[in-house]
Amino acid sequence: MTYSNFMNRFTSGEIGTSDNYNLVGMNSWARAKEAGFNKKQIKRAVQQLRDNTSMEVGERLAKHIKDFSGPGGFGIKHEDDPLGKYQGPQGHLGIKAYQQARGEFSASKIRELIGDSGMTIPGDVTAYQRDLEIEDRRKTDAAKLDTFNKDNDALRDQIDNMMSMYSQPNNTISKSTPYSVGTGGNTSLKAAPTKSKRSSVRKTWGRGGAGFKSSLNSGAATGKPSPSLNV
Repeated sequence: MTYSNFMNRFTSGEIGTSDNYNLVGMNSWARAKEAGFNKKQIKRAVQQLRDNTSMEVGERLAKHIKDFSGPGGFGIKHEDDPLGKYQGPQGHLGIKAYQQARGEFSASKIRELIGDSGMTIPGDVTAYQRDLEIEDRRKTDAAKLDTFNKDNDALRDQIDNMMSMYSQPNNTISKSTPYSVGTGGNTSLKAAPTKSKRSSVRKTWGRGGAGFKSSLNSGAATGKPSPSLNV
């Protein structure tokens, strides 16, 4: 099938005349501009005709389109025009052109590039909107999952810190040992001296002690039993 695109309508010659109908030149460029096509679309279409048909490119037009070959330029093989090679016959990214572009780019990337390409995506390319919705939904779900994971990690860190604090030894003073605060500027705690009640009684009421004898004598004098004997 012979290739053609919108620039076939603006060839310099006309059928049935002596003009070269198989030529696109500066006149073709001007007429295409008047019809509403932009320079990016026109240059790519001219290149496509040159590469896929026997269409000749006028010398002046060939020189003119080279002016757009530097940095920031455009064309079907220009590195700064990644979508250019997929331009469809009508100068836009139609159904077939979109499917070809999807082999290299995601729908989101195409949305990013299409604005500077000089092309549009016709509304009948429903696959484009469907693909965008799927990709946008995946991005949203991924963002939610990322937020959940970050919150979960933060909560886990808090729990780990609390468990670490509670696992430390409890360095409190034992309540079974009496302590008193020292004086004379000594702020340390020291154990208070304790006395055995049994040893105190033995010292006071020992059989060889004066207290014991005195008690016995007192009981004998009064005729009453010594209260110490009832202990």
